[in-house]
Amino acid sequence: MFNQTALEEYYQRQNISYEAQRIINHIRTSDPSRLTASGMYNVACRYPSKKMKCTIQAESHNNELAAVYEWDHDCNTHEFYDQPPKIKLSYQKSEGKKVTILHTPDFFILANDYTGWIECKTEEKLTELSVTQPERYVKDELGNWRCPPGEAYAAQFGLRYSLRSSIVNDWVLLRNLVFLSDYMDADCPAPTESELQIVQGLFKDKPWMNLIDLVRADDKLPADAIYKMIVDGHLYFPIRSNPISELEYAVVYRDEVAADFYKLQACKDAVTEFNLRQPLQIKAGENLTWDGMPWKIDNVGKTSAYLSNAEGHTTQIELEDLQTYIQENKITGLPTNLSDDLQNDVYLKISAAGPKAMQAAIARYEILQNPTARTTVSISTVKYYRKKFQEAEMLYGNGLIGLFPQTAKRGNRDRKIDPMVVSLMETVIDDHYLKPHKPKFMAAYGELTNLCAEQGLVEPSEKTFRAAINKRKAYDVVLAREGKRAAYEHETFYWRLDMDTPRHGERPFDIAHIDHTELDIQLSDRLFGIMYERPWLSIMIDAYSRKVLAFWISFNSPSYHSCMMLIKRCVQQHGRIPRTIVVDGGSEFDSVYMETLLSFLKVTKKSRAKSKARFGSVLERFFGTSNTQLIHNLSGNTQATKTPRTCVPSHDPKKLTAWTLQSFTQCFASWLTQVYENNPHKGLGSSPNQVFAISMRDFGIRSHKHITYNHGFELLCMPTTKNGVAKIHRVQGIHLNYQSYWCKEFTDPALAGKKVPVRYNPDNAAYAYAYINGQWIECISEFVAIFKNRSVKQIELITQNLKAKNMLMSKKQKLTAHTIAAFLREASLSEELQRQIWRDQELLARANLESKPMQDVEQESDIYDMDTTNDQDLQVYEDF
Repeated sequence: MFNQTALEEYYQRQNISYEAQRIINHIRTSDPSRLTASGMYNVACRYPSKKMKCTIQAESHNNELAAVYEWDHDCNTHEFYDQPPKIKLSYQKSEGKKVTILHTPDFFILANDYTGWIECKTEEKLTELSVTQPERYVKDELGNWRCPPGEAYAAQFGLRYSLRSSIVNDWVLLRNLVFLSDYMDADCPAPTESELQIVQGLFKDKPWMNLIDLVRADDKLPADAIYKMIVDGHLYFPIRSNPISELEYAVVYRDEVAADFYKLQACKDAVTEFNLRQPLQIKAGENLTWDGMPWKIDNVGKTSAYLSNAEGHTTQIELEDLQTYIQENKITGLPTNLSDDLQNDVYLKISAAGPKAMQAAIARYEILQNPTARTTVSISTVKYYRKKFQEAEMLYGNGLIGLFPQTAKRGNRDRKIDPMVVSLMETVIDDHYLKPHKPKFMAAYGELTNLCAEQGLVEPSEKTFRAAINKRKAYDVVLAREGKRAAYEHETFYWRLDMDTPRHGERPFDIAHIDHTELDIQLSDRLFGIMYERPWLSIMIDAYSRKVLAFWISFNSPSYHSCMMLIKRCVQQHGRIPRTIVVDGGSEFDSVYMETLLSFLKVTKKSRAKSKARFGSVLERFFGTSNTQLIHNLSGNTQATKTPRTCVPSHDPKKLTAWTLQSFTQCFASWLTQVYENNPHKGLGSSPNQVFAISMRDFGIRSHKHITYNHGFELLCMPTTKNGVAKIHRVQGIHLNYQSYWCKEFTDPALAGKKVPVRYNPDNAAYAYAYINGQWIECISEFVAIFKNRSVKQIELITQNLKAKNMLMSKKQKLTAHTIAAFLREASLSEELQRQIWRDQELLARANLESKPMQDVEQESDIYDMDTTNDQDLQVYEDF
């Protein structure tokens, strides 16, 4: 990014006017004018830009995100801003009506060769808009898309406006830039001298190698060193040629000269292969080309040969002349590419013929082979068969094709129903059948018969009308009658045929999916066995290897806490976080806390379209697998409750449950490591563990991206308040979440009245943190003994109960930590609050268990011993 001096130099170098400078300065200091969101066919993204040092929005991961990738790695692009302030576009329609709209372009960029706004559209969308809005979207004689109203607005300030079509995306380049971006970091270690010597030895005898051979050539040469050498220029890889992640096809060269030589050699081989013709032998049955026309040698004598063409004409040519014509290339063998085309044509014609046509052709061929046999076929028909056979033999080299019957082309295939009746059927379907109130078929058919009677037309049969409905796409019918969610399962699955980013990533830790689901199992209270709830599973799964990177099971509904625990667990177990995280449209993923955390970790967030299960098919398959292989085979599973009418008390899952939160979590973890990750995956052909291990070796461990799990990282994962700050009081300290917190630093008179950033622990309301004098200081609650090991969620439930009580009593009582603490001591707890206490104690017990070595756990007589230093605190649990 520019500093102020560099920005002013840029203005002078580009001759930016004063008015344009004001516009640019306003864009640079403004927040995005709107937030992008996922729609029916787009996946919105949040990209942590290294160049801009902030999160950049992209409305689609198949178009706008490609532009962001390119600009972030382009040396000519200095700055780019998403969703700049609205601009006014004015233009006149063909009918003379003047239109003025406020328009939000996708980006504003500052580059060496461009300063202005850019709007990104797919090529298909631009083609569509050029028809519906021809005055706004125009394709010029050079094939470039333009927006005259946008250009006119920008021109008055000396700036530019352009349309960026998806057709310009170089996905090979973009994929390679993303793959190698980790090795472009300043903290990426350079290859050692010994690694450089190993590479020099490998390329000593041959100037190029396939990448898969290179990464597996020497155990002392890690893949990380190879990719770093490519980035630093010690090895050469043409970054626009092939995706570097496709190791079998990617070729790495000793230097750029070797790459040029390889390319030249490949071109020579291609030219030689293109000009290659079949060798021509002078013998009967040989096909040849004479003056551009195909001929066939029928017979070869001692001095001459007889040739025939597809029309049946024959000619005699002296062998001496034939040899001369061959030497002069007047007569040649069939070119290889022509032969391939003919062969392809043969395959198409044979595949188009059905079984009956093939049987008829074989029967006709047998007649030609044995013409003296008794048959009912006339002589003229046999001659017709022979003629067709010979024509096909000459044209395709296979006479059997000419014997296929053409009966399927006979008859009148024009529709016999009156065109006006057809039009009425379509009208009735649209106006009386495809409606949200789901009218019955017979009601629509009755309307059709009435309309036909009124116009004197013959009404169609019910079968014909039903067939007309069935010709409509199932998706369109269900969409009109039941809505988009019901129609989604009928929506066409579009396979992407262009070279964009693979939907499952190119390596481990490239793309991960996060989602939550309520599990089909009832769990019991660990103390008394009287409380029953279904737990929630939050999971992060690596899309490339299908390995589970982290999971979290709790009784709380999905929230920022669940997302935080997944990120903490992933870093704790792997020391890494995925480059891209794909999430659904849940509010927990759109929180400021989540956005800030992902931005700090430099993680790109992609949001799946709402109510579009296929966007998260990796997770949906995992949820199904966990149900069929594990959960539905455990006591207390809720399969019986799917049909409540047939569920009897003896089979009630609540009566059969035998699992607590802690024991089920351990069981689920064992199933993951022992069964799921070690068994072959249908989509991989191998187990997730095998794919993960091999891919980490081939694509690089990227150890410089390691994240240390320590107190600082835990603090980073803690959420903040809505405002993010709290005011320091000289006596009470800081106040957040209905209680006061104190630390000795608050005694400094200079801090009185100042607002400082704060964070709190969602698991333990007894402690919070304040950012004072450049460091995070731990603060203790005024009621630390009571709030110790109670979650903020529990305090929130108490707060809600107190608010309801105060409303009934018509009192406006300010909620304080003292009031809440008194409520904990004296008031009877509601069932919901009891449940929340139990949930938090389950999580605490499991956390304590996980933090101890396994041998300590086995020797412990009772892992559920509680602190008895405060009898009033224990009184809460005596109420159960």
